[in-house]
Amino acid sequence: HTLLPAPFKQLLKTSPPPPQTNLPSTTPPLHHSNTSTTLGLLDRSLLPFAFLLYTSTPSVTPSLPYIATPINIAHITGPHHQHLEVRSGSDTSTPLITYQRSSALDFTKPQIFVRSFDTSLDFTLATKYSAIAAPHKISDFFHSAKMSEQISNKETSTMDLTSQSSRAPGPFIEEDDTDVKTEIKTEENGHASPLFVPPASSKRKAEGEISPQAKRTIRSTATPIAYGGNPVKVYVLGKPYNHNRVEPLPDLEVNGVHHKESTDNFLENITQVVLPTLSPYRGEDRSLEDSVKWFEESARIPAIAPTRFALSGNSGSGKTTTLNNVAGVLDLANAAASMESVTQVPQIFNHGTQNEYFRVEILFINGRSISSLVMKCVKDLVDYVKLLSSDETEEDLEHARLSAEAGRQVIDDLFSHQDGLKSLDDAEGFLESKSLLPADSEDISETAFESLCKEIQDRAVSEGIDLDTRSMFLTAGNVGELHAKTMRFSERGAFASIVSSIRTKFYSPLLAMGIEVADLPGLTDTNLHLRKTSLAYSINCPKAIFVADLLRCMTTPDLEKSLRGIIKMKGAENVCLVLRGKENVEKTKSKWSKEEIAQIDALEKLSKTAQSQQAPTEVESIEREIRDYRIKVRDRIVTDHFHQKRFQNKNDAGKIRVITVANKCHEKYMRGSTDAILSWDQTGIKELRAYMCETPSRDRVRAFARHSAKCITKMRRLSIWADGPKMPPRDAALALFAQHARWSANGYLEKLFKASKDYCKTLQSFNHAVWAGNATKTIVGWSTKYAARTQGVFIRQGGRHNPKLKGSKEKKPKLVSWNEDLLTVVEDDVLTSVKSIFSVVKDNEGNMQETISDGIEKIRNGLEMLDTIGGANLDGVFELFNDEAKQCIRDIREGIFELKQKIRETVCKSIADEPCDVESPAFIIDMVAIYNASMKKFPKGSKNLTKERTKFIVEQVTSAKGPFSKMTDEICTNLKPVFDAWAFKATGRVEQMHRDLRDVLFKSFEGKKMPDARREQIAPAIKAAMEKARAVLQADLDGYSAEIL
Repeated sequence: HTLLPAPFKQLLKTSPPPPQTNLPSTTPPLHHSNTSTTLGLLDRSLLPFAFLLYTSTPSVTPSLPYIATPINIAHITGPHHQHLEVRSGSDTSTPLITYQRSSALDFTKPQIFVRSFDTSLDFTLATKYSAIAAPHKISDFFHSAKMSEQISNKETSTMDLTSQSSRAPGPFIEEDDTDVKTEIKTEENGHASPLFVPPASSKRKAEGEISPQAKRTIRSTATPIAYGGNPVKVYVLGKPYNHNRVEPLPDLEVNGVHHKESTDNFLENITQVVLPTLSPYRGEDRSLEDSVKWFEESARIPAIAPTRFALSGNSGSGKTTTLNNVAGVLDLANAAASMESVTQVPQIFNHGTQNEYFRVEILFINGRSISSLVMKCVKDLVDYVKLLSSDETEEDLEHARLSAEAGRQVIDDLFSHQDGLKSLDDAEGFLESKSLLPADSEDISETAFESLCKEIQDRAVSEGIDLDTRSMFLTAGNVGELHAKTMRFSERGAFASIVSSIRTKFYSPLLAMGIEVADLPGLTDTNLHLRKTSLAYSINCPKAIFVADLLRCMTTPDLEKSLRGIIKMKGAENVCLVLRGKENVEKTKSKWSKEEIAQIDALEKLSKTAQSQQAPTEVESIEREIRDYRIKVRDRIVTDHFHQKRFQNKNDAGKIRVITVANKCHEKYMRGSTDAILSWDQTGIKELRAYMCETPSRDRVRAFARHSAKCITKMRRLSIWADGPKMPPRDAALALFAQHARWSANGYLEKLFKASKDYCKTLQSFNHAVWAGNATKTIVGWSTKYAARTQGVFIRQGGRHNPKLKGSKEKKPKLVSWNEDLLTVVEDDVLTSVKSIFSVVKDNEGNMQETISDGIEKIRNGLEMLDTIGGANLDGVFELFNDEAKQCIRDIREGIFELKQKIRETVCKSIADEPCDVESPAFIIDMVAIYNASMKKFPKGSKNLTKERTKFIVEQVTSAKGPFSKMTDEICTNLKPVFDAWAFKATGRVEQMHRDLRDVLFKSFEGKKMPDARREQIAPAIKAAMEKARAVLQADLDGYSAEIL
């Protein structure tokens, strides 16, 4: 008694010990039975009495006093407790489980094992078909980090719940030095739920019970759970802010009562009803064997692909600082305010394990791409050096200088070990030293260039980098070590130029929700290669978080231009605008409503009154209220501004999400500072985290609901098997299927191809009717806006230049693209005209659903006419057919949604403005060719040079075979593989449905078959179990909204 912790002493005072019993020296193996006294089929209603914990010390025998009261396992943290025992409430004489602290790691009984999940390190007691977990760590019992790690890394070969495949887990149990007195378990789905509270009855709609539909939107009334998995703790000002402890999970369906109950019921019914019922007979029948294997693989909460968010924005906009605050890790990535991006390569952050704090994978571009990059840099440097010796003006040299500067940065990085190339003034000397400066009429020496590439390869090898494998792995124990090991790959001065991306895994309950974040170089970086890398990688991210400065955000052309480009690419509903600087409040009342002005005037009047009364505390309170109200009104105005139609795509009703954040304030709270302007719950980071959880949370709920629907269908099949319907004559039924199960997407594919051609015709008619006039007006406008010499620079530079405009106070001229001016003329019409293709896609969707349903109905009618299926089982068979059809139609809809996204991406890619290379859109390539042709046809010194070049450009741009026509052809060409891929996938899904239906009727002809007498003997129990489990799962499934399914 004296050795027990305080909580146990209190329990001993209130609970007299029962009679002493002699405990066995070995632990009896757990086994499956029909009693409720074993862990395998424990009656959940007995849970409050089923688990009793016994403790003892080395100095006493196991039969001495123990605690016969249900208590929290987390209380047992003392190192002097040598073993644990779990006993049944109905039989306290024999322990079900005994864990000796000294030998727990070696416990290897075949039917019970201990495993620590790599995600949450939960302590789990499990049998083959069940798992009971508690919210604490292995280290709570063994007090050995090394031992905990061994358990965490231990592999288990037995198929069971704890060996499920990788998934996106839910909240995590986090280490805490404060005892948690709430009794909690963590199921295999990673959700926290009360351990000693019986689950909801499988009977639905009991009197006074809330319906599943209502439960979907009701949060649990229990203590809110933080991201880390424990109950939310009160934040203490002055301590480092940790969202894993003090910030509640977002109010989303995945965290709601209905979903948690549904996942609990799902796991319980599969592992404790379905599998225990079927497994004893798996070797007697092929159908049962296949079903058991299928349910063993399906006894899990399905994983989802993580949602990748691209952190986009102009250089120095605060993207990386926002990332650090959202992730809750100080200085996770290097950040600084600069016109040049601190982030030099795409850096992807996702969830890892606690075993290795940081695990980093460096991915390099392939050898061909390295060679192309270096050649482009060398050519730009050569062109610049040659122009320096010509009579070109400073403006003529500007574009060549910018291109050469980008190349210089790459060369300087790759040859920093040889003093690199610090200035363009040294470019000629560097090229000559490498024999890369050819004579006027010669090309760059291939031998010299190969030697240059060989130097890069040799440097990489000398530093332990194998460019042939294109990847390498690193680990780090803290942020400082992470930066030290990765800086040569992520910052200027080393290998960043040839790195494709850096992927960093670290333990994060937020990212474990199913989130990946890609921190990208700035869209306005001075390095052209970085800008293109950022844009190219952003295309692979379905979601975009665009970070910008709140100050003058509504009047900054660069911000609007970049933001509209992201919206055009992603769709407004997939873009979140994050404006930093929330704490900076201006006193203007511009765009305020009358009610808002009246409210702020009243508050200011109260402040003046308090000041006159010399009440400093009241003044401070009112001033704080005034500041908060100004922030509220300012945020409303900003949101209204970015919800205007120009920040939406045509025919797109979606609006971007706008969130204002106070990065500086939040960072101060993370550091434990108390001098932030805004309170810790006003920084906006919490709202941004919640936004990022929305899509993966929806995906998790949808994946589970659809997985549950498949399991319900499988249970229905087993019920039909148990009924033992007479099988139809094989030849007749096969002929029936052959007649009505023929299905092909070719007809729908032809409609899409025709729609694509009609789309092209629509654009071509636009080419003749509108494009020629608008393009001519745009090109003539260049002549009036820019001087003749500046126009020449634009033409020589492929339509891109940084002209110095009269009256401009900007130190660095902005990039202007003539190609973008022309694309702006057509992009709205190009995107709007796609609605004709979308209309056909919608028709296809409806027709496909009707065709699938009609096919099932015809098969059903044909089977009825055969009159070979037992009438008592007919409804069950046809219900199964309907289930299969619903699941197929659901997947077809999903495919249609993906098809629409691919169509939009394909069209947007063809109207994107970017520096020209071999992979650029056809419009850009043709425009550059026109510029070059104008220079060749009208060389320097020609009469009326600028006028003739402009006239030539207008003729070529507006011709029937000009860039607009090539863009149209490119879109149609690129849409064909998109349509083909969709048709292939849709055809495969319908064929899978038909195969599943055939299996129901013809499975008895394949493999081992159970004798009818034996089937009739066991069928009632199997059908009862399947119907019981199916009723529970179906009731839960009905509680989800239609859009989830």
